Amino acid sequence: MSHFEDLQKLALLAVLKPDYNSWMRRVCRWYSKSFQTPLEEVENLPTTYVLQHYWEAVYEDLEDDERLAKIVELLENPEDRAIRLAQEKADEDLFVAALEEELKANPEALKNKKTLKKGIKAIEKLSLKPPPGPEEVDIRFVDESILDQMVEAADSKGKPQK
Repeated sequence: MSHFEDLQKLALLAVLKPDYNSWMRRVCRWYSKSFQTPLEEVENLPTTYVLQHYWEAVYEDLEDDERLAKIVELLENPEDRAIRLAQEKADEDLFVAALEEELKANPEALKNKKTLKKGIKAIEKLSLKPPPGPEEVDIRFVDESILDQMVEAADSKGKPQK
């Protein structure tokens, strides 16, 4: 095995079963991309500084109901958290078991490529084009005094003067 293959295996393991270090590397990569900061510089920033920005960005992107659920989760005591996590694990186990039963009953469900091909053909038939934009955009930079004159003219006449 080559050194590169070993590194690939370690990287894949870090993605499949992340530990604290691999999670922090992911956060550092996010910060580096988000703020156009070289990764070496990000790794030298205080961890709390990087994490504060990471969590703020994560929470900004949440819907209100998801944000409320996160608040409740962060405020729950350890006993309640253990109960909730056990229930979530039980729900996940039930879902996986039901999915396995469904696949046992209909093993062809995974092998049905006709449906996939029909879906691809249907998508290809759609004319997916960007919406038409303005043919020409006219942007002019003007001095603030000229802008004030245009605003006054528009207020007095209903239309800006050229």
